[in-house]
Amino acid sequence: MSVPLGRTMVQNSAKKKLNYFLKERGITHELTIPYEHHQNGWIEQTNHTISEIAITSLIAANLPSSLWTYAFRYAVWIFNCTLHSEHRRTPYEIVGSRKPSMLQLRIFGVKAFIFNHQARKDLGPKDLVVYHLGIMPDSKGCLFWLPE
Repeated sequence: MSVPLGRTMVQNSAKKKLNYFLKERGITHELTIPYEHHQNGWIEQTNHTISEIAITSLIAANLPSSLWTYAFRYAVWIFNCTLHSEHRRTPYEIVGSRKPSMLQLRIFGVKAFIFNHQARKDLGPKDLVVYHLGIMPDSKGCLFWLPE
């Protein structure tokens, strides 16, 4: 799925290459003053919201901070599947023209058990304790973490 980019907003420290790239593709380039976050409005609010979801999910699951990238990926997925009042639709619907499926929704970091195929060959445990980290990109599968 491909959506054309119509506008971008970056701090006023952009390079000439970026300006040429954007102009060549008909993209409006809005400059903001560096470190004046209020000028970025909803972008800053969105980043803050996603950060709060990710950090809270990681802490609630009691998982190591080294898994922060998975927590942020999960937070973005949750954000994109959440109804937003301005459009009365989810970002997923706006881009994909259909409602997101909630069939794969699981709590981040929830404990799960997977069958250990190796157990048939030796006397090891028949299942392994893993933790849910989210949905695999471009797949119907889930990501799990197996602690060492």
